[in-house]
Amino acid sequence: MSLRFRHAAILSLLLSCHSWAGPGATQPSAAQPGAAQPGAAQPTEASQHCQQTSPECREVGRWEFSVAIGAGARSNPLVEGDAQPLVLVPQFSWYGERLFVDNFELGFTLLDRPRHMLNLLLTPGFDKFFFDDGLGFGNFILEDSSLVSGGGDHAGAPDGEVVPTQRAQQVDPKKVDERRLAMMAGLEYGLYIKQWLLSAQILGDAIGVHNGKELRLALGWQGQLGDNTLSASVGAVWQNRQLLDYYYGLDRHEVNNEELLFRGESDWSPMVKFQWRRQLSESWSFYSTLHYKRFGTHTADSPLLEDDYVVTAFIGGIYHF
Repeated sequence: MSLRFRHAAILSLLLSCHSWAGPGATQPSAAQPGAAQPGAAQPTEASQHCQQTSPECREVGRWEFSVAIGAGARSNPLVEGDAQPLVLVPQFSWYGERLFVDNFELGFTLLDRPRHMLNLLLTPGFDKFFFDDGLGFGNFILEDSSLVSGGGDHAGAPDGEVVPTQRAQQVDPKKVDERRLAMMAGLEYGLYIKQWLLSAQILGDAIGVHNGKELRLALGWQGQLGDNTLSASVGAVWQNRQLLDYYYGLDRHEVNNEELLFRGESDWSPMVKFQWRRQLSESWSFYSTLHYKRFGTHTADSPLLEDDYVVTAFIGGIYHF
């Protein structure tokens, strides 16, 4: 049986507020990524670790399914936005020697070395999920990030015509143009040093929704306390003007007061995440997570936002099929 490490999923775990990698994933501890070949002479540390049925390893060529069952929610920072319940969250993955599918992410591994991993990655843009009306895509992502009715695609306020706004002046997101889901494509890099993982993703809009770009950076640590796996991550996301203006900017035809015009600008959003996982049996594991994200200073002034932060919390069990 051939095993390999998951892609550098700390970013997915961290930035999803968003867990794209899912509740069963943890950052590698005292191990590095690589493909294991049982029976090979002098197996690497990563190979030995993968042979221990660790959740950060996947059997090559096999589909894996799990479902998170518990109590949780993701806050919605939009004006009058409803929190997204996280009660039943399915997870799936498939890893080949190079190609992989991990929930809603598609990737191809370019480099797989004892301490380094480099992937091509296609992943949804997370800002869209806040605009889901009712049961939407975001309800099936344990960590983030139907369509709002509107009269067309949002393009952003004209150059040079931005009027400063006040947080007390707000706009109902249900009455503005639809914000569509973008698919972000680019490179993902992971550096593994014992119990630490440094990750970076450089992504751009692959389908022409807003032609925006974003940079995701994260540093994660994982440790064992008896049968408990504890992890903590810190990171930040940089998003450029086109992306933030598309989701949080306001055009003239969307507002009846020019003081509500808003133009997004490039901004950084910091975040922090904590996880606790405990294997209960071959099929069941306990999982809890708490994630906090704060919008950048400029973005937080958008009249579409009621809060300048997003909190995701979940506690429950994971059943592995």
